[in-house]
Amino acid sequence: MKRTALITGGTRGIGLEIARAINHSYDNVILGYCDDDASAERAREILSAPGKSVQLVKSDLSVQDGILGFIEAVRGISSPDILVNNAGAIYRPCSWKEQSYDGYLRSMNVNFLSAAMLIREFAPAMQERRYGRIINISSTYSFTGSAAVLSYTCSKAALITLTTTMARELGKDGITVNCIAPGNIDTDMTAAAGQGIIDWVLSTTPVGRLGKTSEVGDAAKYLIDAPFVTGTVMTVDGGQSLNV
Repeated sequence: MKRTALITGGTRGIGLEIARAINHSYDNVILGYCDDDASAERAREILSAPGKSVQLVKSDLSVQDGILGFIEAVRGISSPDILVNNAGAIYRPCSWKEQSYDGYLRSMNVNFLSAAMLIREFAPAMQERRYGRIINISSTYSFTGSAAVLSYTCSKAALITLTTTMARELGKDGITVNCIAPGNIDTDMTAAAGQGIIDWVLSTTPVGRLGKTSEVGDAAKYLIDAPFVTGTVMTVDGGQSLNV
């Protein structure tokens, strides 16, 4: 049976590495992205192979119309068997006292509500097929906390509750639902935090380095191939959460 994977935030960084790592599990892939057309086209080139289809869907998941439009566009292409909710955004790190209503709303839309709505839309067809893999990408900040990005940490924590609830609900239908909580991975988002933050990360991480995007991809590959693993939160952080 031909299978389709949908990966939000799938055209660069962690999302692209997940797509590369699990490419043995799907025949067609749909990559969601927000605004970087050049990266999207590069991702299409990287993932293209004989017999495989790579579709790009551009949408802003920080607003309701963007989420609903994204769902409609995906529905017009295919119903995914594998869903990776990787889209994530941090809006203007600042004191918790300065974080705005709009910042909270946009964080919840991108980091949590898009995932919840995609599961609501596409899990019923997985139930009918008696197969599905859902992976939500959270963050170690969801349980260690960070006041400077409080809206981000809260929205990523909500993904963990979504994961455990839906794992309980969908397990009987052959669908696994798991969560990966990366720590500080070597991405543009981490670099944007500044060298001072990176130095602190390195000093508090037992393995003494940032994570690689491919290491998150490896975790996703394991979860795709593990039908008896569901409802888990897999931490990929070099042990940093032990010290924070």
